[in-house]
Amino acid sequence: MLVDSAIKGPICYTLPLFVSKIIQFPNEKVFKDELEFWTSSSLCQAIAPNKAKVGDIGTIGFSSAMVDHAFLYISDYISLDTLAMRPWRLQSTFDILKFYNVDADCLTKGTNCLDKLKFYRCSTLKQSKYKNIFSFVPSAFFKEEEQVSILESMLVIGKTYSIDHSHKIRYIDIVKQLWVVQKEEFQKLENIPPNQRTDLETRELDYWTFMKLRLNRLSTILSFPG
Repeated sequence: MLVDSAIKGPICYTLPLFVSKIIQFPNEKVFKDELEFWTSSSLCQAIAPNKAKVGDIGTIGFSSAMVDHAFLYISDYISLDTLAMRPWRLQSTFDILKFYNVDADCLTKGTNCLDKLKFYRCSTLKQSKYKNIFSFVPSAFFKEEEQVSILESMLVIGKTYSIDHSHKIRYIDIVKQLWVVQKEEFQKLENIPPNQRTDLETRELDYWTFMKLRLNRLSTILSFPG
């Protein structure tokens, strides 16, 4: 069974996060490090493959430390899926597993998984501590937050991927400066033992962790390695 969307849709890492209301824009560029960030956060709970329910996020990796594909589980017989830049599609969950050489027993019995297939049950941001990331900005970094937000509005939300050379050079220069700030602030907070961090420092660390994901996205759009 195969049902394609009428229009070009989000990539596989984007689709489950969008449907789960973790990200706001369906065509937003999301990469595996961002998917891994959210699924390993307190937002999501790991679920045994044979316990998956409708709406859970399924991930497939060729090793336990990697995510190579993601899909939205509906039942053992149907999932919402997309490959590379192709449109989303409804297809057999077993066909997805077969394509990635995952044993069907992993889904039905929870055996022979070899750490390839994993499922996560996620809350929306409104139910999570991570909602604070979107409303909290360290007071000394309003300028940096404004710069990132402006670039996101033009390049991510607005999908303005055709950029003239002079503007691209300027955007890359801004992102380079932001990377310096992010790395310095993140490292400073990361060096504080978790049991010694204040609540404010914990929130700041969450903020700079998420900032890394945002800068990764901008760097990829601008073809600039962060």
